[in-house]
Amino acid sequence: MNDIVVDKLTLSYPDGFHIMDAGEKERLNFLGGDTGECLSDSDRHIIISIGYKSAGGLGFLVSAKDAAKKTEAAIRKAMLSFSYHLNGFDKRSIGGEDAEGFRYEYEAQGISMYAESVVVKHEHTLYYLHFYARKELLEESLAVWGDILSSAGF
Repeated sequence: MNDIVVDKLTLSYPDGFHIMDAGEKERLNFLGGDTGECLSDSDRHIIISIGYKSAGGLGFLVSAKDAAKKTEAAIRKAMLSFSYHLNGFDKRSIGGEDAEGFRYEYEAQGISMYAESVVVKHEHTLYYLHFYARKELLEESLAVWGDILSSAGF
């Protein structure tokens, strides 16, 4: 296992993943800024992005649920041409904090894809975790994703 630290969030990830360089990240056209990291495992066809941003001076008014709904709306809009389909919202715990997220499917270059996005708030910072995998490898991919999320700590 390897560790990655993004701001105050620490995650462990298995061998086979690597931290993507700036060129790799640029080719993916992720929504959002450059604060964060991306992990990729080309054999498992999994990409995970981890970003964060300050909730600002009035951070106590911003919830993970509100941030997840806003994120879903932005992703839906950006993914309309990729046959975006929302599978639903859910709650979970990440690093001892309540997290809100959603699951969706889309198609990329003729390949059926599955994705999950999760927002967790720790202190006055929102952390955004996005998971992308091929549907044909979903069972194994979800097990890896679950292990990574369960390793989270602040």
